[in-house]
Amino acid sequence: MRIQRFTAPFFAENCYLVSDSGKAIVIDPGAGSGDRIKAAVSAQNLEVVAVLITHAHVDHVWDAAEFSAPCYVSRPDLYRMKDPATSTSGGSLPLPNLRELYGDWKQPEDLRVYPIGFFESGLKFAEGLVVRGFSVPGHTEGQVLLLLGGVIEAGTIPDEVSVEAEVLEQVPSMIVFTGDHVFAGSVGRSDLPGGDNRQMLHSLRTTANVLDPNSLLLPGHGPATLLSTQLSTNAYIRQARKLG
Repeated sequence: MRIQRFTAPFFAENCYLVSDSGKAIVIDPGAGSGDRIKAAVSAQNLEVVAVLITHAHVDHVWDAAEFSAPCYVSRPDLYRMKDPATSTSGGSLPLPNLRELYGDWKQPEDLRVYPIGFFESGLKFAEGLVVRGFSVPGHTEGQVLLLLGGVIEAGTIPDEVSVEAEVLEQVPSMIVFTGDHVFAGSVGRSDLPGGDNRQMLHSLRTTANVLDPNSLLLPGHGPATLLSTQLSTNAYIRQARKLG
C-alpha cells in the first residue's frame, strides 16, 4: 500500500491518495488539490475507485467532483454537500477568495452515504484497500475516522514520523485518517455550525481508549503523528479522558 499526501493551498488542508495494485482511493480532496492528485494518478497509471470524505467542511470537499468515482460521506454531513461553504462558516468564518481562485462549488455526480456495514466490518473498495469508518462527532455532526490496515510501502511514510518508518514498513499497521478530529498537538474546533464540545470530548476519549496506540494518524491539517505520542503529549486528549 502506498500513501501520498497533497497539501491543498486553501487552508493548507491535507489530501491523501492511497493506492494498491493499480487501484486508488482519494481522501478529502480540498480546494486546489484536484489537478495535482489527477497528475499523480495518471503518472502512476492508477484507477480511482472511490473518494472518501472524513467530514464535509468546505476545505475538505471542494475538489471532490474532479473525480468520476463514487464520493462517500456520512449521513449526518450529507446536507453540507449542497453548499459546503455556507454550511461550514455560517457566515462567521472568512473564506478568502474561495470561488475566485477555485471556481464554483460542484457537487459530485455520484454522491453516496456510507452504508451501515462501513462502520461495522468496513468496505472493500479494491484488493488491499479495505476501509472501516469510526464515528467521532464533535467537529461536525458526521465526522468520521477512516481506518486502514496494512504494510505501508517503503519510502512513503511522512518524514515527521521517520523514526518509526522502519517498523511501519515491515509490519501491518493501523493507519487512521483523522480529518479534523485529532491533530499533532491539538484537536479540531467545535464552535463552527454543527460542532458540539460535549460530543467532541466524548469522541476524543473514545478514540484514546479504543484505537491501538501504535496507530499512525494522518490528519487533515499539519504533520502526521502516532496516537501513542498524542496520548502522552496532547493536552486536549488528556483533558477529554478526564472529562469526556
